[in-house]
Amino acid sequence: MKEKYLHSLGALLCEEGRFDEAIEAFHAALALDDAAYTHYHLSCAFLGIGEFGDAIHELGRAIEREPEAPEYYYERSLIRRR
Repeated sequence: MKEKYLHSLGALLCEEGRFDEAIEAFHAALALDDAAYTHYHLSCAFLGIGEFGDAIHELGRAIEREPEAPEYYYERSLIRRR
């Protein structure tokens, strides 16, 4: 349950543009549950601070955990085009 709270906190912080704090919240959530959707949202936070390599890495981790999710592949392809 705490993982979901930390993930939601990270998502809220991202929406507010507080990407460094969001990254911390997502890392804390991942320490409790290595969920694909948390890796995905962590990649969004990395994009917010311009860390494209880290964003691609986190999307790769999301794909490893949930290979049937097409949105992860799509988002990774968009970043690679930059």
